[in-house]
Amino acid sequence: MPALAATLGKVTNNEPLTLRAISANHRLGDAAAAARVVHYVLDEKASEQEQAYAVEALQHWTTPDRIDLVDGFHRGLPERESHLAASALKPYLAAFLAVPRAETRTAAMELARNYQLTIPHETLLTLAQDPVSPGPIRAEALHTLGQSPNDAVFTLLEQLLSDDDTHVAIAALDQWVKHRPDEAAREIQRRVESKAPLEVRQHAI
Repeated sequence: MPALAATLGKVTNNEPLTLRAISANHRLGDAAAAARVVHYVLDEKASEQEQAYAVEALQHWTTPDRIDLVDGFHRGLPERESHLAASALKPYLAAFLAVPRAETRTAAMELARNYQLTIPHETLLTLAQDPVSPGPIRAEALHTLGQSPNDAVFTLLEQLLSDDDTHVAIAALDQWVKHRPDEAAREIQRRVESKAPLEVRQHAI
């Protein structure tokens, strides 16, 4: 298995082998394996499916699924220390947030939150209010900002409660309810009675 894991990124145009190599690294679970998977996510030669599998492996690095990500076999892998994936990801977090694939950028936000990696506050504020960025990425930025809110965050949340994107509006409402419980009932009522998208009104209820 170590030999298979070491082939990740060295063999091109062979998706089945690459997926097996990602799985082998995930099963090994050590720092070197985590680093190989991180590097492969950023490899321009990686297909969307390969990148998606590599990201999923990182998402499950600390608490692996019992079922193998690729072949579907039962593995029963033990839990691992979070620093293994966190240390591999930390130097490349900014690069993860810049990849073209929106799902990978969203996953990078989730990984940063789950592994307690710091994204600069200004970067998060910019992402959250950028109408060009996909809604899930903006919403994840709001969730991360909600871990250490300040006046700028509360001002932004108030603005985004009425955002056109349902992901963003729902995330803003969740954070508002969490950090401003005394004002939550009023905002929920406003959303229910507003012309906001149905998903937002249902979430408020």
